Amino acid sequence: MAVTSTKSGVSIKDDMVHDADVDATVEQNLFGGSGTLYSLTCYFVSDTSDDEVTCIKMADTLSATVGTTNPDIKFPIAEGTFFTMVCVDGFSVSDGLALWGTLSALVGSTDPPVGTVKAWAVFR
Repeated sequence: MAVTSTKSGVSIKDDMVHDADVDATVEQNLFGGSGTLYSLTCYFVSDTSDDEVTCIKMADTLSATVGTTNPDIKFPIAEGTFFTMVCVDGFSVSDGLALWGTLSALVGSTDPPVGTVKAWAVFR
């Protein structure tokens, strides 16, 4: 998994994290500590013609475990589509934001997405 963090360098002080391959391996502590999530955009690249749907999961924790951790936020995304979640007042993260994706929305799901899911999170 390739995760990169980019400082915006402008007066709004927002930063962006990009995960080039959201899968069943948890990206731990995306913000490097506490912060506020303002938006998350995901793109499920169409790698097959199976019309797959995957579930993106996020939790406010320093240490999430796929199949065990109950996510604070989860949403489905269909293959070949974009999904953007905007948090107008922000979603406060006190410990650290964990991000992962599985085929099912169930907490116990450990099957990775079929295809490539990319994600961009804007936070402060």
